Amino acid sequence: MFPQIPPDVAAAKKTFPWCIALGLVLGWPALLIAADPTPEAMPSATVSSATGADKLPAWIPIYPGWTLTSDGGFHVKSGEDATGSIAGTTKDAVTKVSGYYKDTLEKAGFKCTETNTRVGAVEMSSVSAKNESLGQEITVSIQKDQARPDAQVTLVYQSKKP
Repeated sequence: MFPQIPPDVAAAKKTFPWCIALGLVLGWPALLIAADPTPEAMPSATVSSATGADKLPAWIPIYPGWTLTSDGGFHVKSGEDATGSIAGTTKDAVTKVSGYYKDTLEKAGFKCTETNTRVGAVEMSSVSAKNESLGQEITVSIQKDQARPDAQVTLVYQSKKP
């Protein structure tokens, strides 16, 4: 049995019953999903795996030469709102990929923030972009370990009707 939830918190949870975040766990990118376990808080949604670019909303650019991986993706659609992720690899440099996304998204009207980091032999970059007028957000994470031939690229996106 779950503890009793105060009415003001319960009202907020009906509006936002779950959330998705990209973060680091032990130094590696991780997708974190939190959900309210009470059945009345869960909206009706369609969930599917997102192993192909055809599952992505049309506003999301795909990096040229990107090879999509067959695991790790999902797409959730509830009414006009959508959220999800997709992953892939590229042989290009981390900064080339992040530069592509930053430039492409800025040209499409997004406000972007780019972060570049190196930890030992691992180079990482992240581009976070938001278009508030359209209710669209995307975070692109790129990671390249010098011991591996390809960079790992993960897109996490969300679109909500403004």
